[in-house]
Amino acid sequence: MKSIAYGFLFAPEAYLGDPFNFIDVINIIFQGLRYLPYNYKAATTINIMNGVRVTRFIPRIFGLKLLVGTLLRTIPSMISIFSFTLVIFFIFATIGVQQFRSKFASCTDTNVMNRAECIGFYWNNVGLLSPRVWMNQSLLHFDSFGAAMLSLFVCSTTDNWLNYFLHTSMDIPTTLYDNPKRNHSPWNALFFCVFIVLVTWLVMRMLVGFFIDQFGVISGSKLLTERQRLWRDMNRIIQSLTPKQTPNVPQGSIRGKCYKFVHSRKFESVMVLILLGNFVYTATQSYDAPRTHGKDSLETIFVLIYLIEVILKLVGNEV
Repeated sequence: MKSIAYGFLFAPEAYLGDPFNFIDVINIIFQGLRYLPYNYKAATTINIMNGVRVTRFIPRIFGLKLLVGTLLRTIPSMISIFSFTLVIFFIFATIGVQQFRSKFASCTDTNVMNRAECIGFYWNNVGLLSPRVWMNQSLLHFDSFGAAMLSLFVCSTTDNWLNYFLHTSMDIPTTLYDNPKRNHSPWNALFFCVFIVLVTWLVMRMLVGFFIDQFGVISGSKLLTERQRLWRDMNRIIQSLTPKQTPNVPQGSIRGKCYKFVHSRKFESVMVLILLGNFVYTATQSYDAPRTHGKDSLETIFVLIYLIEVILKLVGNEV
């Protein structure tokens, strides 16, 4: 129906002129492929594409559509930031290979001194006889440039980076192919601390700041002068204001007096002091404190005061 109303491709407001409509067409095509003869690989692909069906909500919610559209339009401009991030990874990966090559490896038996003694068998922590092997204890190491890039990517996520990188680097011995020694090289931690600061703090804030700046340019708010921004903000504030409802003072001597009393500043000040006193009293109690007649009387007084307040407000205020 939309294709008939707007035109499919070459019309001024063509249906496929909107990228979100193009996503809808792809979803419909994959839905139609479900009726073809069953094939495991094809069925797996179709089931995966069914998850993309959720994107049909995007063009139907204005705020979400504006956000996604702005994000897509800022991607070409953010290539410079991603290139800068890649340069940082490249520099630190090169330094890491030179500094930590073959130094993250250790013997499976922590009781041996070096690689020469890492032979034979030993009893492991669970009581099984296992061979001694000199190896990297995880896939995160700096023996090659590719492994270094992978390690730095995992480090940039800060996912357990203290154990994987910081503590491991601090335990590197002075002599190559010696087993790690606890806190033997504490200065190695500076490499990963500087990397974390640059990537997770500086680069991430650059990305957020750049996105906000581009969002302001695309939406037009960045192009406004200072006086125009003040007028826009004041206009929004004025539109959000609603007239204050005039209080309906009850008629009658008793209800009128109760209304004026409960709405007076002295009454509010006294109730605030009583609430503070009740709070201080409650904060000084412990769960194993014995119950006494004085404590019960004080709690009864607080309850009576709150009850009187409720009665006065019920009588003074309109229901």
